[in-house]
Amino acid sequence: SWISEIENLEDVKSNSLVMVDEGAVAFGSRESMRERNITLGKMLATARHKNITLLFVTQNTGMIDKSVLNLTDVIISKQGSLLQKQMERPGLKGFVNKADAAFQQLPKDSRIKYSYIFSDDFEGLCSVSLPGFWSEKISRSRA
Repeated sequence: SWISEIENLEDVKSNSLVMVDEGAVAFGSRESMRERNITLGKMLATARHKNITLLFVTQNTGMIDKSVLNLTDVIISKQGSLLQKQMERPGLKGFVNKADAAFQQLPKDSRIKYSYIFSDDFEGLCSVSLPGFWSEKISRSRA
């Protein structure tokens, strides 16, 4: 299979894409000095040299280790929750406010179909669709 699970970040091979779903569970901001988070910081610092792309999924950036954010190249955001703008890290509030303003321009019932992207090459809304294999069961399989 082209998808596999790993237990340790040290096991990531060069030329890989790593997705960390619910990144705040594995690399929480309140556990920044744990060995796992220190290893992550080292890996992030060298990932480009090994052609490793890391994707972190989190509900709010305040929940994830700051070293992840310090080396972030792209942020992709769904519409934020009620308190997200107020609870977001100060350095990202501008981004969150821009994304929120863009989502507010869309009809309420179509916002789920969009993500806001912030990168060096593009900033704005993009329409997105769920992959064909997605199901509610898969979405909640780790809950």
